[in-house]
Amino acid sequence: MDFRRLIMAIGLSAIMLLSANAALGEVVREIYISSSLGDDSNPGTKARPKRSINSLTPVERGNSRILLKRGDVFFGYFIELAGCEIGAYGRGDMPVVSGFRVLKNPDAWEAAGDGLWRLDMSRDGNFTGISPRLASKPRLFNDIGCIYNPTTDSIYGHIVKDMGSMRKEGDIYTSESFDFSSPEAAEFRYVYLRLQDNPRALGNLCFSTYQHGISEVKNSVVKDICFIGFARHGACGMTGCRMENCRFDVIGGAVQVGYKNWVRYGNGVEFWSNCYDNVVERCTITRTYDCATTIQGSGAIPADPRNIHFRDNRIAYCRQAFEYFLNATGRDAQFVDCSFTGNLCYMMGQNGFSSPEPRDADILCYSRKPTPIDISRNIFYGAPYFCSRSANSLMRDNDVYIYSGQYLNYFWIKDYRPLNAGNIDALRQFRADFGDNSRITVVERGSTEDRAMSRKLLKKLALKPVNLRLGQLLER
Repeated sequence: MDFRRLIMAIGLSAIMLLSANAALGEVVREIYISSSLGDDSNPGTKARPKRSINSLTPVERGNSRILLKRGDVFFGYFIELAGCEIGAYGRGDMPVVSGFRVLKNPDAWEAAGDGLWRLDMSRDGNFTGISPRLASKPRLFNDIGCIYNPTTDSIYGHIVKDMGSMRKEGDIYTSESFDFSSPEAAEFRYVYLRLQDNPRALGNLCFSTYQHGISEVKNSVVKDICFIGFARHGACGMTGCRMENCRFDVIGGAVQVGYKNWVRYGNGVEFWSNCYDNVVERCTITRTYDCATTIQGSGAIPADPRNIHFRDNRIAYCRQAFEYFLNATGRDAQFVDCSFTGNLCYMMGQNGFSSPEPRDADILCYSRKPTPIDISRNIFYGAPYFCSRSANSLMRDNDVYIYSGQYLNYFWIKDYRPLNAGNIDALRQFRADFGDNSRITVVERGSTEDRAMSRKLLKKLALKPVNLRLGQLLER
């Protein structure tokens, strides 16, 4: 064989090997991305990294090791990955993937009368952060979930359905054209905010946009990434995936366009019933409009959700820690080898969105029939316990610290009443009805015991504000 044929044979063998590895889901390339040092014209090596995660081509979204530089902030999102490893490189804080639109011109607020202020979200020159060019649904891009103040690490999150409902300081209205007979015609252009003083004094506010942080992912691992500022879900549409040591913060709150009436939504990590073989462990999930974690499904459910596990996570200040339900049409669906175990859950209901509801609890289940799922060895503190009408035979061995006056069980349908944890009869009734042997301790809010326990749990949670590096962003 001459030299030219030898080179061709070697090249053909390499291509065949690359294709075989890709088919097996093995990593065949490594891609480095840095928002501070990179350029999207670069090849993606460590010496010459790419700049943005949304610049990844369809080929690069398959069977790649994608590494984000620690300390960098990436305004974008992950979508349609397969066989990938997503992680971090370098030193410093975990890389941040953000859906925030950042107001760089605080003078853009306009007085709208009667203590109202209006911001035109269509004037792109007033904003930086995530670009409208990345909108998966352009008309809904500004269907925001909340306004986040990075200076105070606080949220304006009480969005109302019409102008007439803007009664309290901090209330928000987000759409001037929303017709339920034609929801896809909804257009979100203006944001109205009720404040006594001009919001320009609040500086560079951040607006969560109508995107998922990471979605439509198969057979992949995601480690050491922070997701913040997405008005839909933090993570969803995943199968065969593992998420480790990730963080989700300020998630959800968008108006759910297409639903039968005006409602808001947005979960931290959601697995619909067509998802399976997923593990979420050692992650931190905070300030979600709706639940932190969920496995759910309704209607035509062709197969039972299976092998989905949430374990050893830290969850704080969400509406619920875990939501589960299966209401299948024509059959009794069940959870197969699924669990929520070993998690630390602190102060559900106090999610920062200023929209408390009776269903704010540690655990929520909408199932009309019993759908047992392993919920055990968790610590729940400072919230009602179980919002459900269906018993769960696999709910047990938890440590539940509940404030006097909160409920052990409640569901807002006929003939259900809160079972107050503050008396022994309520506890006996709960155990008789639900068979849950969990250790339940009633704590007086503000007591010495409460303060000591909160300090202990907050130390374990080790929460700190996400650094969005806005100074660097605004200087560009």
